[in-house]
Amino acid sequence: MGGIAGILFTDGSPVAPALLDRMAEAMHPRGPDGRRKLIEGSLGLLSLELHTTPEAAAEVQPLRDPANRILLVWDGRLDHREELSRALRQHGAAPRDKTDAELVLQSWLLWGHAAPDRLRGDFAYALWDRDREELHCARDPAGLRPFYYHRGDAAFVFATEPAAVLAVPGVSEALNEGLLAEYLVDSLRSVDETLYSSVRRLPPGHRMLVRRDGPARVEAYYNLLERPPADTGERTGRVEHFAALFEQAVHSRMRAQGRLAFDLSGGLDSSAIVATATGLRGGGPPSVQERGLDTFSLVFPGESCDETRFIEAVEHAFGCRGHHSSPEPLPRNLWREIARATRLPPPPPNSSLITRWNSWPRQDGWRVLITGVGGDECFLPWRSPMEGQVQKPARAAAAAWKAALGLWKQKPRRQTFRAFLRDGILPWVPAPCLSAIRSWRARRPGRWPWLDPAFVRRSALADRVRATPPCGLDPWSVAALELEDFHRRWLHLELRSPFLDRDLREFCLALPPHYLETGTESKILLRQALRKNPKFPPEILARRDKAEFSLLFRQTWDLHQGSGDSGQDWTAGRRLRPGVLKHWTAALSQKDISNSVEFLWTAWHGYAVNLWLPGAADLRAARRSAP
Repeated sequence: MGGIAGILFTDGSPVAPALLDRMAEAMHPRGPDGRRKLIEGSLGLLSLELHTTPEAAAEVQPLRDPANRILLVWDGRLDHREELSRALRQHGAAPRDKTDAELVLQSWLLWGHAAPDRLRGDFAYALWDRDREELHCARDPAGLRPFYYHRGDAAFVFATEPAAVLAVPGVSEALNEGLLAEYLVDSLRSVDETLYSSVRRLPPGHRMLVRRDGPARVEAYYNLLERPPADTGERTGRVEHFAALFEQAVHSRMRAQGRLAFDLSGGLDSSAIVATATGLRGGGPPSVQERGLDTFSLVFPGESCDETRFIEAVEHAFGCRGHHSSPEPLPRNLWREIARATRLPPPPPNSSLITRWNSWPRQDGWRVLITGVGGDECFLPWRSPMEGQVQKPARAAAAAWKAALGLWKQKPRRQTFRAFLRDGILPWVPAPCLSAIRSWRARRPGRWPWLDPAFVRRSALADRVRATPPCGLDPWSVAALELEDFHRRWLHLELRSPFLDRDLREFCLALPPHYLETGTESKILLRQALRKNPKFPPEILARRDKAEFSLLFRQTWDLHQGSGDSGQDWTAGRRLRPGVLKHWTAALSQKDISNSVEFLWTAWHGYAVNLWLPGAADLRAARRSAP
């Protein structure tokens, strides 16, 4: 499915069909296979269709239950379908067909509020209970499917994209300066705010109840920090247990309609997926059974970040049909087009959307792209904001200490020292002391010299950066997955990642650290499982580094400076100090910026905001002048 949207007028006003059409147009690339809407008085529901599973074409959404009291719009893909169907039938439920939406509806009828926790896969949905006049919404724990909403005095609005929410008259487009400040200092803390004050996000692993009267009630149904430890089995069988979970995660994501593509970077994560999928070829869609795997790779001939030799080793070992392309920097007007369409700052030059913009075969039937997104978070939990919360500080610190010493010669020493301090020392610091240190750092003079001081005070940035994200969520990972979702918007693709599988992640988080990382070797358990595959290229197993793609940033700076675009003295609406962006872009256009990654992202965020704000202002003006 491509996207969902809806509106509930809490004052009882009827929903006009044109209003749903307006929301659909705001995210029309999500519905290449059609759109359906349903209006019942003050409720309007919308479904945009992208058929990516064999059952999806048979779904008729919004979906009604047999008693005509429940309405459902669903954007997602279910895994473990056989287990769910069996559990439903054991409790007397009788699904009318095999579509995902029907299984979700039957799950709600059986388990009610507990239904989201029973589901496995990537999803976001909204369900209307006509008898109770309640709207129930939920989002999966990984957060691959976005869910944006607005709760106003007279209406509740939701959609897969903020642009569709903002398309409804009465939804304010005032900027949220608090989150904008977090973005500009590369220090996200919020998982439920957006860059618009009136639009919010439903966090991953959360559900929401909306009634006509009163505020929306949001609560977590999945909290990683409170989950009981997964059963990792006997020590001698942990590799086999992991391999079985990983195989199941890959197999579940190979259920596809049309052609199935695999992202292959030459790194350990994507190579492991390709190797496992090759062994499961007989259980894949017809295109995979007949032709083998189609892999898509980015190559950079002559550059230090080129991974062609690793990519070709995997293609040769597993008989893949390789598709190679070299990304080209996009002109500034195209970045602005992306910002205007999504109503958000454009993604960085190394995002999957940008790198594949000119090279992806849009008309060849590709519907699903399986990627290695989430591999680092799955195996290196202490390097995320969950560090010290999921793993005990002593275990996390011991593993990080070894890693820092082993990587001393492989990274710039300043970065290694900072990683050692963060991962090897801070987990030992008592929480009250750590809070005091963070408070002092946030409030010391000159903390963010590139920001306008009035903006820092106005946004309460010093208080915001001290906040701890809820439920073990990593705000940057959540934002990155939402950004990846725009990949499928523009390219009519659905992204899937086995490393975001819930059961697999819970298993890895329950393991002792020496199964994940020790000394200079990371992802120990994954490497041990892959060594059992005689075809797996040994040069991939021996890799200890990751390619560094600051080149893409430099190419973008060079192109924009060459056209006279990025040299302007932009201040993001008086939020950046005058001249700072001009200084950054000049510094980042140098030949080697690989050692400048500490402020590379901050510089890009400042530039992206300047690309976005003029378009946002133009759209606000056009909206005010519209009849």
